[in-house]
Amino acid sequence: AVFAAIWIKGILISRTLSDKFLKNHRITLSLICFALVILLSTIQWDIIGSGQDTLQELILSIIQSRKILFHTFLIYFLTTTISATSRLSGGLFLPSLALGAMLGGVVGSFFHEQFPMLTNSPGAYALIGMGCFFASVMKTPFTSIVMMFELTRNYELIGAMMLANILAHSLSTWLHKGSLYENLSEQSGISLPSKNEENEELEKETVESIMV
Repeated sequence: AVFAAIWIKGILISRTLSDKFLKNHRITLSLICFALVILLSTIQWDIIGSGQDTLQELILSIIQSRKILFHTFLIYFLTTTISATSRLSGGLFLPSLALGAMLGGVVGSFFHEQFPMLTNSPGAYALIGMGCFFASVMKTPFTSIVMMFELTRNYELIGAMMLANILAHSLSTWLHKGSLYENLSEQSGISLPSKNEENEELEKETVESIMV
């Protein structure tokens, strides 16, 4: 939840700064972001892309080194923020899952190393971390729970997923208001109606006017 809030704020701040200093220089902004991503890829080349391959390896518990996972997380955290700043990214849905899986893998590898007889495989922690990060970024805890269950079909993890997702959502809401997409829309000048505004509009309507 904490890293998710930092990620959202990082994207929003970087986009605000780019609009302030490079508003009429989109090509320059794109080239700067591209150069920064390429520079970071020289440290770890496999961070380029959606993160799907890394995601699969984490779920299958192929990657278990905490240092490698956290190192990959930090670099991927930066590259996705830079890509979002350029406005040329392929989306933030899959990267949010990959970042959560990496953090979950870090936690899972630690506990599995310390308490191998009492804990599940790191892949299970990666799945829970994926759901928590997604719930924190998108502010949709129940969607996250259903999505994680659809991916795993594993009833054994559903209780842990529900508890972790709801806690992560509550903490992230306290740290940062609104989902990533809501904030990006507002930053672009698109204001979505609040629940109170929707209720006020509906109260003015009659059943007859809606049915006609």
